[in-house]
Amino acid sequence: RQDWERRVDWAAEMLVVEKLKRNWLHSGFCLVALPHTKPANNSKAYSLKNGTFKLILTPKPLDTDDEGNTIYAGLPYGSKARLILVYIQTFAIKHRTRHIVLGDSMTSWIRKLGFDNVSGGERGVITAINEQAKRISRTEFTMIFEQGNSRVLRDQALVKGLELFAERPHQLDLLGNAPQPVRQRRRRYSWVREIELAEDFYEHLTEHRVVLAEEAIAKLKGSSWALDVYLWLCYRLRSVENETPPISWQQLRQQFAPNLYKGNINVFRTKVMEPALRDVQAVYPEANLRISDKGIVLRPSAPPVPISMTQVRLLASA
Repeated sequence: RQDWERRVDWAAEMLVVEKLKRNWLHSGFCLVALPHTKPANNSKAYSLKNGTFKLILTPKPLDTDDEGNTIYAGLPYGSKARLILVYIQTFAIKHRTRHIVLGDSMTSWIRKLGFDNVSGGERGVITAINEQAKRISRTEFTMIFEQGNSRVLRDQALVKGLELFAERPHQLDLLGNAPQPVRQRRRRYSWVREIELAEDFYEHLTEHRVVLAEEAIAKLKGSSWALDVYLWLCYRLRSVENETPPISWQQLRQQFAPNLYKGNINVFRTKVMEPALRDVQAVYPEANLRISDKGIVLRPSAPPVPISMTQVRLLASA
């Protein structure tokens, strides 16, 4: 199936939605991107900068092995990590709570995003989501803002109160004896059930949240690149009052993937950014931008979710 056919279908499906569902995300996660692929070193920190904002991700220990070596869950990466960040922050805003319930609640949300086969198993969606939830729970997020009197969060854990479910013990047989396992295995902890947003981060989130459309996220869920572009435009376009100078492809590479495509900016533009931008335009048609050889020009645009019936009528008549 051709990409343009998929985008036409997406655009048509977005147009018939009577009322878009609101999701939210902290503006810091709209400005810079998480790793797109699995980091090679689970214990190594990762940092990214966009203008006066910098995000540093530092992995925290999860456990130790039998020899006393530290075990790290590693840093979150890929599209599913981004979906989890949207979920937990949307849950917090919607329910006005720092206690985020995973498990059945998150499974239901995953299905709403269009994952038809929400299965377990080594390659299942639940396993992948759980892995990323665990990584997020054991990562320290350092957010540094350098603008005017903006609040600075340093060395701030995003979540705390990690709760893991252990494997179930063997069931007793009819005589009340536990069956003997074929071989002794070390107990593994596998399911993240509930996490708690750190108080400072929760307060900062309520002040610096960005509105997203859940239906748009559902369309883009398979691409970390398209999700990043969508998050960035949702944040950036809300403050555009006049046409901007071109944001160069070099600037965009530095923002979204500083360690990739260093030797060929044209590959980054044509193979990554332009397809992602076209996908985002299909689900966020109000995003008013122009793609040129020099980069991306942004123009005043309506938000991804209309904020009033007046705005809905204006969009319909545009």
